[in-house]
Amino acid sequence: MQSLTLHLHALRPEYAKLGFGLDRAENKAQQRIDELKAKVKDKY
Repeated sequence: MQSLTLHLHALRPEYAKLGFGLDRAENKAQQRIDELKAKVKDKY
């Protein structure tokens, strides 16, 4: 059981990086959505 615990603990930085990447992607997507909404507002 202890080796599993150590193994999962060792993976934590990878999961943290993954979470960070997802947050960044979400922020980029939201930024793009806002830009497109602004464009549409300008046109109509």
